[in-house]
Amino acid sequence: MKMIKKTTTFLELAKPRLTILVVFSTFTGYYLGANGAIHFGELLNVLIGIALASGGALALNQYIEREFDAQMKRTRHRPLPSGRLQPKEAAFFGVFLCLAGIAFTAFAVNMLTSFLVFLTILSYLFAYTPLKRKTVLNTAVGAIPGALPVVCGWTGARNTLDIESLVLFGILFFWQFPHFLSIALLYRNDYQRAGFKMMPAMKNGDRWTHQHIIVACIALMIVSILPVVSGLTGVLYFVVALLAGFVFLGYGICLAIFNTPAFARRLMFASFIYPLLVWGFMIIDKTGV
Repeated sequence: MKMIKKTTTFLELAKPRLTILVVFSTFTGYYLGANGAIHFGELLNVLIGIALASGGALALNQYIEREFDAQMKRTRHRPLPSGRLQPKEAAFFGVFLCLAGIAFTAFAVNMLTSFLVFLTILSYLFAYTPLKRKTVLNTAVGAIPGALPVVCGWTGARNTLDIESLVLFGILFFWQFPHFLSIALLYRNDYQRAGFKMMPAMKNGDRWTHQHIIVACIALMIVSILPVVSGLTGVLYFVVALLAGFVFLGYGICLAIFNTPAFARRLMFASFIYPLLVWGFMIIDKTGV
């Protein structure tokens, strides 16, 4: 029983729900990049490598921020602040998973994908994580490693970087602004208590945050129709992406007008649904390139 509890705690450290979302975006990139029939063995190798790297990076992020997580209500029950794991255990676990993910993709997938996995880990841990306590630009920096997994899926299938993969990157990149900024609005006191530099805590922070959300939603709508222009997807995806984009933008505008926690929460929930809807219909309506 004790071993099972420990294993569950390590799994919690890898943030399985977020890792599943990362794996899903990777699967989408692979599926869209694949020519002809899907090679399930290759696909499985790509997903395993990304899952290992994602879990490791998320674990190391919590190791680095363990003292700050202890000061926040939303994170103080995580494995490290709560004392259910020791820092050395978390560090070893995170390093092992990261190295395993990089090595596995290098040997079982291809070197380009392995390099992108390495770049994702590097930018997440050594750019985004420290910048969270230095500048509000951390959200823009963090959107880069957050958007790279879908590119890893594409390169896992093709072993090349193509314009279509950059379009997929752009969709995930701009999606992250309304997602993370809505969370920053809801938990601004927590972030301030821990010393994280988030946009809502700036002078005129709400106004700047709302403007960034709206601009990002507009950019997202534009980028999200490019897969149709490039011939990657068809009309069905176009209709769904356009409608989803308008709804997402509508939530952002309502938040800017009413500026209440209720609308911030609605935008946050919409941000969870949006990528699942868009990726799902990309998969359904793939036409090939």
